[in-house]
Amino acid sequence: MKYFIAAILVCSVVSSNAQLNVKLLSQVTYQASGNDVWGYVAPNGDEYAIMGLSSGVSVVNVTDPRNPIEVAFIDQVRSPWRDMKTWGEYVYVTSESSGNGLLAIDMRQLPDTLAYENLFLEVPGVDTVRSCHNIYIDEGFAYLAGCNPGVGGVEIFDVASEPGNPLYVASINQQYSHDVYVRDNRVYSSEINIGQFSIYDVTDKSNITFLAGQTTPFAFTHNTWLSDDGNTLFTTDERPNAPVGAYDVSDPQNIMLLDDFRPAATAGEGGAPHNVHVWSDWLIVSYYSDGCVIVDAARPDNLIEVGNFDTFLGASGLNGAWGAYPFFPSGTILIGDISNGLFILGPEYKRASYLEGLVTDAETGESINGASITIDSLSLTDFTEADGLYKTGTIEEGEYLMTVSRAGYITQERTITLSNGVLTEEDFQLENLGSFNLRGTVADAETGEPIPNAGLRLMVQGEFIPVVVNSEGNFGLDQLILGDYDIIAGSWGYEYSFLEAVNFSEEDVEIFLDIELTPGYEDVFSLDLGWEVSNTAFQGDWFRAVPIGTSPPGFGIEAAPSLDSPDLGDRAYITGQSPDFVAGLLFGVTALTSPSFDATDMETPAMTYDYWQFGVDQNVELTDNPVVVSIDNGIVVVAVDSVVIDDLNFEWRQSREIILEDYIELTSDMRVIVTMDNQNQNAAVEGGFDNWRLYDKGIVAVTEINEVDFRVHPNPSYQNFVVRLPETYRNGEASLVLRDTQGRLLGKQQVPAEAQTMEVGEYLDSGIYFLQLVTGNSQSQWIKIVKTDR
Repeated sequence: MKYFIAAILVCSVVSSNAQLNVKLLSQVTYQASGNDVWGYVAPNGDEYAIMGLSSGVSVVNVTDPRNPIEVAFIDQVRSPWRDMKTWGEYVYVTSESSGNGLLAIDMRQLPDTLAYENLFLEVPGVDTVRSCHNIYIDEGFAYLAGCNPGVGGVEIFDVASEPGNPLYVASINQQYSHDVYVRDNRVYSSEINIGQFSIYDVTDKSNITFLAGQTTPFAFTHNTWLSDDGNTLFTTDERPNAPVGAYDVSDPQNIMLLDDFRPAATAGEGGAPHNVHVWSDWLIVSYYSDGCVIVDAARPDNLIEVGNFDTFLGASGLNGAWGAYPFFPSGTILIGDISNGLFILGPEYKRASYLEGLVTDAETGESINGASITIDSLSLTDFTEADGLYKTGTIEEGEYLMTVSRAGYITQERTITLSNGVLTEEDFQLENLGSFNLRGTVADAETGEPIPNAGLRLMVQGEFIPVVVNSEGNFGLDQLILGDYDIIAGSWGYEYSFLEAVNFSEEDVEIFLDIELTPGYEDVFSLDLGWEVSNTAFQGDWFRAVPIGTSPPGFGIEAAPSLDSPDLGDRAYITGQSPDFVAGLLFGVTALTSPSFDATDMETPAMTYDYWQFGVDQNVELTDNPVVVSIDNGIVVVAVDSVVIDDLNFEWRQSREIILEDYIELTSDMRVIVTMDNQNQNAAVEGGFDNWRLYDKGIVAVTEINEVDFRVHPNPSYQNFVVRLPETYRNGEASLVLRDTQGRLLGKQQVPAEAQTMEVGEYLDSGIYFLQLVTGNSQSQWIKIVKTDR
């Protein structure tokens, strides 16, 4: 599957690039796709780029970095993977094509010519080395990783005794090694299949010993590189949203994670690190779709981005910068880009402005975990660890307003001064906000009867608090922090109730809150109202979650939306949601079934829902893997809708209106079943389902009314609509109702007591909608609002 996904690439031509403290000196483009890159310095000081291509190896003189000259091209059996290292006046190149073996390039005749030979080396008594994934050379020994002999561990050859003729020395064949780094007779092997790096002592190469292993953050260890002092190992996991890790390896028996780094500008967008290198105290990372990223690692427990150059303008994924070489005496950086060839970059290495400190409880002195540290003007956000410590920083220097906050504490602001290369230490003691006790009931808005076991959730300062409603419809919580609460309540057979910014500011009191739910059928999946998943897929079953969004490698679009559908909730059902695109794909059949509902008391029951789906086959053609919606009336099951995608715009869409009696006999025991089916191992398929509503089309009808008793502005609007609330509706009992032109209920939101305005419509698609205020037995006239694209 990995190879199929890697094949659905949509490439972009680089015309302009994001950059920070790195400038483009020149670029060499090729007809073939690129991969890794390395550098060679000739005895006369000339600098050469050794650029790997799918079709061979390009040797480019970059002594004048603004005027590169290709001096040779070595045609090879095609391979998308090549890696190269130098020793003396030879370059050794690996590939995963069995027709290449180990390519040895003799550079002694440059710039006039060069000689080369494809070597097929023997591992005595095992096999001939025909292919390898990677290579590293240290002190005259070449360490070949991911070769065909054995399990693909590390094969060691002497390349110093007879230059150009490697001599077999030993093997480390305990695990497949994807990449390898060596220094001072310690081998750091990236064992990607088991998600760890392993350390081996090869001082005595006839008696190699295993020292330690360490799982890396996303358990997909791709490469490692050691700091100059040998105490910190930096790692990459080749997975979307994975970080560059920093580990203290000074004592292999006590390896500790110090920090992990992700580019802030693209956090959560699916970017992946490929290879990390260390020059002095900086990390130079070939970060796939983020290009070349430079990180200040002088304080390895506080990694800070200080430079970047984006070589690939497509969407996040496994495309873009593959390899980097930062070790030329001139300081020039080489980047090998898959789509756009060789980049020759001029970096300006700058130190970060470091900001660190401790956040504690002012009364108890105890550390506060999870306090947020923000500098809005820098878009900088960090959080304290369990010990109350935070470590962050920026390339920028100057005077900034810093904010520290945590649920339950009074937010503090402080003006600080940051300087490049300087550690600024700021400690905070936060004062407790105080608390209150909350009691209440959830009841039927029409009958006043309590609703047993209703769903209820509170949110304060970004934190969710689940609430248990008992069999008598009552709930109670003690020692809640003071503040503004968003409250969501719901139960099957009722419409949701959304209470926004309910202020609880009186300390040490018991507050009573009665929540009323209007009978009806809807589910925006903010709460678990009892839908069941039939698990027949071996990957990708329906899963209720906040959408995180993913992109197929190099595809150039977002396949799974990163936003919820435009309802009032924050969750949806997603097939196999995962930050790793491939791990989230659907293989098999998965069915989502609603609780029972009674449709016999409606004149004309109708339903709508929101959906999205992604489906592409190995030929990058849309697949026919529809979201199939069926109705079960307790007697038969009938498919009532089969929605398919017809373009590459994978986003939330609203279904057509479905009149139930057009398809099936109405009963008092009906269910909705939502099925997705993908039996094709060569297809990438995902889907989403949200905002399901059942309503009586025979009752609801909306007409435009010109005379209204409340105002909305701006109208039309391409952003939010601000509703100005008449005093009549500021009693804490009113609701704001939103419907579409067909009368379908899109949302119902309680009006906070004493509120003068409310904002609605942020996530609405362009179109015409209607708003109405309802309180008690009275209701306002409808007002038409128009949402525009711009």
